[in-house]
Amino acid sequence: MNYNYKRKQHFRPAEEKRKHGKQARIGLHLGLLLGLAGLWATPGTSAPTDTNVDPAALHAQLQGEITRELSVAAERYQWQDYRAAINITLPTSVKHLPACDTPIVIAAADQQSQPIGNLKRKVSCQSGPQTWELNTTVSVALTLPVLVAKSTINRDTKIDATMLSQQTLTFRHDKAFATQPQQVIGRLATRRIRTGQVISPTYLERLWLVEKGEEVLIIASKHGMQATTKGIARENGAQGEQISVQNQRSAKVIRAIVSDRGKVRTIF
Repeated sequence: MNYNYKRKQHFRPAEEKRKHGKQARIGLHLGLLLGLAGLWATPGTSAPTDTNVDPAALHAQLQGEITRELSVAAERYQWQDYRAAINITLPTSVKHLPACDTPIVIAAADQQSQPIGNLKRKVSCQSGPQTWELNTTVSVALTLPVLVAKSTINRDTKIDATMLSQQTLTFRHDKAFATQPQQVIGRLATRRIRTGQVISPTYLERLWLVEKGEEVLIIASKHGMQATTKGIARENGAQGEQISVQNQRSAKVIRAIVSDRGKVRTIF
């Protein structure tokens, strides 16, 4: 006996409809989950990612570098009880720069002898998939006690302690000034210095602490360790100046900073 099986006419379409309905519900649920995940990942407005430079961290690094430069200058020029107001201006584009794989390098981009006034600093990333560099402006106002003329000092007058007084002033430009009496006492004034005027070493006859051809003590210090050796000065030098010195032992010529009578410190 033969049977002819005839499927219901609307069986397949109904089955397909149920499948599509189930898939649509699954897709809706996935969409909601992905949307919630997106909200959790980026709350509020789009936040910077770890792949970009952190402006706050860069600002802190610049602050630390300028503080270090001030500390070095204070030791070199014998500043005491100084205060510095440091204002750093970063370009707005800094937040779009890629993060650097190695420590960021900060270098002076001006010719100022002291870190006072408007300073130019070049900040650069020198390694990684994308190197970059940018220029920043740092403003430093330095307040400290300095020497001023107690009374008028005429030209060719030898400075003594009675002609000096101390006054706390704020400098917003790179300017030469003296802070310790021993820096100026015994030197001749090369110009007239008015009462209350800052005593600048540039107004005085140069006082050589090291003279060309004389033997000097070379002091090298780093990370708390110190070593000394003897050398021969190849040029005259005043307090804080850089001069060429020949190491007596190795005969190598180096650059060093005059720190005291017959003494120089190596530059690192």
